[in-house]
Parts: sequence; structure tokens; C-alpha cells
Amino acid sequence: MNLIDVLTKRLKEPLPGINSQSKMFPGKSRILPDVQTLEAARKAAVCILLFEKDDEWMTTLIKRVEYKGVHSGQMAFPGGKKEKNENYIQTALRETQEEIGIVVEGDKVIGKLSPVYIPPSNMYVEPIIAFYPQIPVYQKQETEVDSVVEVSLNLLLDDGIRKVKPVKQNNGLNIKVPYFDIYNYTVWGATAVMLSEFIDVLKSTKNQ
Repeated sequence: MNLIDVLTKRLKEPLPGINSQSKMFPGKSRILPDVQTLEAARKAAVCILLFEKDDEWMTTLIKRVEYKGVHSGQMAFPGGKKEKNENYIQTALRETQEEIGIVVEGDKVIGKLSPVYIPPSNMYVEPIIAFYPQIPVYQKQETEVDSVVEVSLNLLLDDGIRKVKPVKQNNGLNIKVPYFDIYNYTVWGATAVMLSEFIDVLKSTKNQ
């Protein structure tokens, strides 16, 4: 079986969830808040896009532009706010097209990871995983995307990219946070939380 078939099967099984996510929380482990808080939270989705390039499986991250907001300049998956009457898959695929110019068909979605709640932005996010059957040619949304970074899945499986360092928050305070050192980009916060679970899911498929 190839990676996509194996992952499609694995994503239908119970996910590692909070056990994986909490490895990369900047602070104490936390679970999703109560239903009332979630209902009031802003809803969003991101797309973990998988594709083959030079006989290697890859995914795509973006570096957001600098702006006056809590996620300014951060590394992220393509994604954004859910619009009215959209489901999370539709949001993830629409945002992927808008932000990096990649059109992903709905039948290429193979599953999703556990949702993540981001307290600083009061955002509930669902990570959608999709397969792209060709090498991406990006057209980035200049107002939101500073750069596009392709990441080898083999690199993600290297435990040496997990590190800890002080990160300056928007309030000016430095806190020690776990992060992924990916090609000298600091990937932390919600994106690192999602990556942590994705990596554990990948590792669980290695013998399949």
C-alpha cells in the first residue's frame, strides 16, 4: 500500500489527540474548552496538503505576512476562517486555493486530525488532510502569504527538529515554547500542535 492508502485507513481509526498535541503546547497541556465556549469561538480550518516530489512525500507550510495580529509572521498550514454555510472541508480547500493557488478536489480529502482550540485568537480549528496528485505550482496571496515552504515528511519524522526556545509574544513577554526547527523556520503554536499529532499518526503507519 502507498502512503495515501495507509493514511486514509489510519485516519478512520482513533487519533492520538491530546496526548500528541500536548507535546507542543506552549505551557501546560489543555483540552478543548466547554461546549458553550466552543460555540462562541471563531471557526476555521487548515489543509495539510500531501504530494510527491522527486520520489519523496512532502507537505506545504506558509509563512504569514507581518501584520497587527496574534499570528503575525508565523508559520502555518494554508487555511482560514470558516464562512457561513461552509463545512470545514470546504473551508480548508477554499483557503488553500485562495492563499497558495492550489485547487484540491473534494475527493482528494483523506481524513482529518483532532481539532485544536487557540485561546489567543479564540479560534477552533479543524485540520483537514488532502492528497494532491501532482507537483504544486504556487500562486501565493501576496496580502497574506510571505512565502511558501515545502517540507519533507522524512524531516518531520526526525526527532531532532523538536526544540525549545524563548518566543516573544505580542504582549512583549518571552515564554519558553516547544517548536519544530524546519529549515531554520520556527514552527510553534497551533501549527506545531497539529504537526505533532500528524507526525505521531505518520509514525504509527510505518509498519503498515
